[in-house]
Amino acid sequence: VSSGRIEIWKKSINHLIEEKKIFGYGPQGDRYLLTLLAKTFLDSVWGNNSSNAIIYSSISGGVIGLISILLIYVSLFVVFLKCLIKIFMHKTEDLYLISYFSIYCYIIMRSFFENGFAVFGIDFCILIVSYYFINSRLSNISKI
Repeated sequence: VSSGRIEIWKKSINHLIEEKKIFGYGPQGDRYLLTLLAKTFLDSVWGNNSSNAIIYSSISGGVIGLISILLIYVSLFVVFLKCLIKIFMHKTEDLYLISYFSIYCYIIMRSFFENGFAVFGIDFCILIVSYYFINSRLSNISKI
């Protein structure tokens, strides 16, 4: 709260609603937009990152980016639920599945306070590996 992220999020969302950008500002568009909206030089230096995957995708990709990231989150949530059921309701002792599930949850939660996997980087690589490992583990377990 004290880092100013909530103010950055509000400023970004208000601008998105006002402008109704279909395609957004392009890669790293949050930095561009927040620099434009900054009132002082310090604002542009310290507040030039949206620090949220959904807001980042909306600014960079517009309405199309927002829809895309929401579809990604829905897909991630479905896998999350399947894995949660497998681990806690079926009492699996698969340590690999539990480990990858923990990493998966951490990366997803991190994306609410950082750009995370929305910007291609190490978070994205770890999330994709975890996602596919969990999916393959769940499909292999259900075949047995």
